[in-house]
Amino acid sequence: MAVGFTPGFRPKPIPEHDGVKLRPEASRIVKRRGVPAFHGLMLIRDEDDIIEQCLKHLLTWIDAVYVLDLGSTDETWNIVRDLASREKRIIPVRSATRVFSNALRASLFQEFRGRFSDGDWVLRLDADEFYHIPPPTFINDRIWERETCIYLGWYFFRLTSVELEAYESGRVTVMADRARPIEERRRFFKVTEHAEPRLFRYRPAMKWSSAGSFPYHAGYVARERIPIRHYPHRDPLQMEKRYQLRSK
Repeated sequence: MAVGFTPGFRPKPIPEHDGVKLRPEASRIVKRRGVPAFHGLMLIRDEDDIIEQCLKHLLTWIDAVYVLDLGSTDETWNIVRDLASREKRIIPVRSATRVFSNALRASLFQEFRGRFSDGDWVLRLDADEFYHIPPPTFINDRIWERETCIYLGWYFFRLTSVELEAYESGRVTVMADRARPIEERRRFFKVTEHAEPRLFRYRPAMKWSSAGSFPYHAGYVARERIPIRHYPHRDPLQMEKRYQLRSK
């Protein structure tokens, strides 16, 4: 059920994963042999205000992130390449002007699936999304062995009218504000009922159509959704650029 949102009112915080009460049956999860790897498929375009923080967030738990740039005109691609020069888990695939489509991740999947092992997890990543619970922890604590496809629980963080007025009055400047972590800058959210698949357990026989946003037969959908903090509205300059791009 969606939670109402009122500017200036701070809803209850997202539950932290430490101390979360697990389902009674969680203790009966059958452990896999070995530790699965986590591979991320990311599409980016003009997100230089957040891409560095997002990638550093992912590097706290991910094994590899494959980044396809769709023609950024700001510093996004340069930031990715700079980070990749110091961190081998970031793979900057290429930069070429393309119209966004979630189906483009199918090409990344086909290009790099040779690096995946049976039982690894593959994620659909966006630069403005942050996993509130690291997927390895979530899967270990919350997911049955037979559950192989996980949907998200979406927390949409918004720019409020009060925060907008602070920008317009000059009390807060965009560039100074961007120096702070996004979780400090945007603190108010709305919980949406809409859900999308975000990660699946890899099988060598899997098929992913070039026209599809997710593989065929990703498996049994998990009962629990992984909480993701989504920041589509970060500041006025970013929002203007976002909607100009999407109007083309």
